Amino acid sequence: AAIKPVTEGTETTDEDEKAAWFYLSEMGISRKTAAEARVGCLTHWFINPDSKQEGEERMRRRCIAYVNHVNGQAVNVKYRTCEPSRSNPKDSEGRTVFMKYWNQDSPTTPCAPYHIDCINPLRVEEEVIDRLIVTEGEKDVLSLLEAGYPYVISVPNGASCVPEKAFEAFESWLAPVNEVVLCGDTDLPGRTLVKKLADYFGPRSLVVTLPADCKDISDVLTSYGVETVRSIIDGAQPQHTDDIITVEERAEQVLDVLNGRFDKGYDVGFGPLTDR
Repeated sequence: AAIKPVTEGTETTDEDEKAAWFYLSEMGISRKTAAEARVGCLTHWFINPDSKQEGEERMRRRCIAYVNHVNGQAVNVKYRTCEPSRSNPKDSEGRTVFMKYWNQDSPTTPCAPYHIDCINPLRVEEEVIDRLIVTEGEKDVLSLLEAGYPYVISVPNGASCVPEKAFEAFESWLAPVNEVVLCGDTDLPGRTLVKKLADYFGPRSLVVTLPADCKDISDVLTSYGVETVRSIIDGAQPQHTDDIITVEERAEQVLDVLNGRFDKGYDVGFGPLTDR
């Protein structure tokens, strides 16, 4: 009941909505997209992990509320602060740096994937969905909705998601999907999640390649714009997960290299350009 909807209006007197509007604009997300996704806003309690004194561990901050729906009914919500950082308000490129605290209300276990209602058979006219995009976070869903992709969901609990549990209740909803584009983060947990999702969705999986300076698809939107986001999604390629070899599987060979036990080739006089 405390969550207020983010609207498409041009003016507001609500300070929480003003903060949400500013955050969304900095992320390259329009008010129209946020309103259609039923994003909310409010001032909410967060745990301060940097607190040094008793009583400082709880703080009130303005935040975005990602309200998730199943069959049109709100089932859980994730809160994410949308106030600029007080210690470091701008990054090296002059962009606003926001506080990054979050918590959630999730009465159901496991949580439903965010925006899963977009493929609800009772709410979708198409018998077959050509392409569904799966992301790691809720903000990525908004970024892809902004780019014009209607069928986008994010996994619950980010990179720690267990696909078998997350999608168990929605297998019939996922059955009509032809292709599943996996759009995870580029860090190690994100790449690990993509591997788990590719194993789960099997031959339907396509994997995106993000620019080296972008952690996720939301970074692509803010840095390069909508057209680059579309180019990346449309350029997703199959990935044969059987061809992926982990370090653990090659532990002996890796240790040999680290200890200098490998064919170093011939010294041809060009030093580190060629030797070893």
